[in-house]
Amino acid sequence: MKQLLIVFFILGFTASEGLAQFINGRLVTSAYSWQTQLGDENSSTRFRAAETIQLDIGKNDLVLHTYFQGSNDFGSSSLTDNPKLSSNDFGSSVTDDPKLRFYNLYIEKKKLFDILDIKVGRIPVFAGIGTGAIDGIGLKLRPMSGKIFANAHVGGLTPPDQSLSIISDIGKNYLAKFQVGTNFIPNTSLSVGYLMKSMKAQDFTALRTDTMFNTYEVLIENSPELEQYASIDISSYCGPVSVYGKTEINSRLQRAEIMAEISVLPTLGFSLDYLYREPRTAYNSIFAVFTQKNTNEIAGGLNYILLNKYKLYARYSFVKYNDDNASRLTIGMNSEYGALSYIKNFGYVGDMDIISADLMYPILNKKLYIHGGVSLMTLKYEQEDKSSNATALVLGGNFRPSSSISCDLQGQFLVNKVYKNDFRIYLKFGYSFLSKLNIL
Repeated sequence: MKQLLIVFFILGFTASEGLAQFINGRLVTSAYSWQTQLGDENSSTRFRAAETIQLDIGKNDLVLHTYFQGSNDFGSSSLTDNPKLSSNDFGSSVTDDPKLRFYNLYIEKKKLFDILDIKVGRIPVFAGIGTGAIDGIGLKLRPMSGKIFANAHVGGLTPPDQSLSIISDIGKNYLAKFQVGTNFIPNTSLSVGYLMKSMKAQDFTALRTDTMFNTYEVLIENSPELEQYASIDISSYCGPVSVYGKTEINSRLQRAEIMAEISVLPTLGFSLDYLYREPRTAYNSIFAVFTQKNTNEIAGGLNYILLNKYKLYARYSFVKYNDDNASRLTIGMNSEYGALSYIKNFGYVGDMDIISADLMYPILNKKLYIHGGVSLMTLKYEQEDKSSNATALVLGGNFRPSSSISCDLQGQFLVNKVYKNDFRIYLKFGYSFLSKLNIL
């Protein structure tokens, strides 16, 4: 509640100062229910709800952006034939619920001196290398009519629970990112970037034993881990050919990607991709103890527009591991009201076949869309004698009585060797608005 009052105070102060000439927002109410299987005779039905609010309030080039969500787990109801078990045996609400998460909360000033944009607060980071959010400042500079561009983001990492608070020990938990580029070359954009990110895990206590097997408590202090990456991005096109390339480098080449597309005809196009990846293990992950090797992937595909209605596509990928390889084949069709696809994986990852079909049919002058889908999968590893099967079904609808209101209802059903009958229901209601306040 204290966090929400702070947000409302900021919004009210902005409006009272005559800065709020418009307010643009979207409110989304969602609910999610699913059943967990706890044994042959025992199960538990869970229910979770959330309210997501996105508001932009401002005047001219000064805007306050907010994006936050409140959620709560309403616990479970147990379904059991065992009289010795009660609802307490199946767990209750999440212990830290209800929870308020702030994804964005910042003030933005655009076109300062006609070349500079400034963001201050909890800002999103997505340009160039490094993504996420920080509590700090972001700058975007575009001199010479945008022929040269640069951006910088500096600040502390957000708390893991995304609460409205500054992370402790910000000097060891921060992100600094810079990117500079140019559009001077015709039909080409070129940029270089640099990322420095420091993370420190929380210290904790643990029990140890001495030579006499007496236990005592010790403090385990974690040192901050520093990541540094440099990147190069380039995109260019010449007539029917477009090319995109990106590299990420730390002490050695971490990632290299090249994508090329060729439009032979207005209805026919080809693509060719190459991707080199070094494993980028998450901070403090258990996967860091395993031997990690790079992979090389080459992929090619084609797209064809049939009768100006149907997009046919085919794509083949070959992945080279250190001492093995794998392949993936995808064939499909997309249309205005549906899609059909077939995916075949084979090689090191095992043999997997997936057939998927989706249908979306409009009624009531396209105000109501009925959606249904089915996926059938078989998977077999070389060391297994028989394959495993899985079936997924989706049925739902989307109702849009106006451009500002939308309602979604979807049921999901899954059957595989782990879940005999996993059924889930998702409900969402959204409302969008734009109002001119005309305070001044």
